[in-house]
Amino acid sequence: MSDGSLLLYAAASSITVANAYYIHPIIATIADQFGISHAMIGIVPSLNQIALAVGIFLLLPLGDRFSNRSLVLLFSACQVVTLLVMAVSPVFWTFFVASTVMGFFTIAPYLIPAYVSKRIPLSRLGHSTAILTAGVLFGVLFARAGAGVVSEYLGWRVVYLIGAALMFLVTILLSIIME
Repeated sequence: MSDGSLLLYAAASSITVANAYYIHPIIATIADQFGISHAMIGIVPSLNQIALAVGIFLLLPLGDRFSNRSLVLLFSACQVVTLLVMAVSPVFWTFFVASTVMGFFTIAPYLIPAYVSKRIPLSRLGHSTAILTAGVLFGVLFARAGAGVVSEYLGWRVVYLIGAALMFLVTILLSIIME
């Protein structure tokens, strides 16, 4: 596996993990739009992270039984759908459920390292793991900064539309580069 491919996997991990963090800088704006209290909206990122933990517990072990490629593509496609639902949600509860489901399917960044580790020499395992981890961390940081800026100028729904578009591109990219 080339360094270029490794960077593509890190970028895919970055974009995938970012979806769970867009809400942090725009949470008050979303609460105001749906007319709910700022205390009530706090449940959204909390349950998203709990759903992620449940997804890791229930879905990640499937990587031992099924193709990591198939699982990553399936879960990435599910994220595209949930992000679109979040972007167009007419009521809070639709947004809330879509966010929770999206969290459940945000496990691709945990499947990609297993996929990569089977395709590189053992001597490059540490280097590859560091690159993939850096991609995840970049995704968290970029999501928070980027969502705030985009929301300020274009509205919070555009944040999730951009996220869905990026996830669509990631799904296509991964279908091409994963063997």
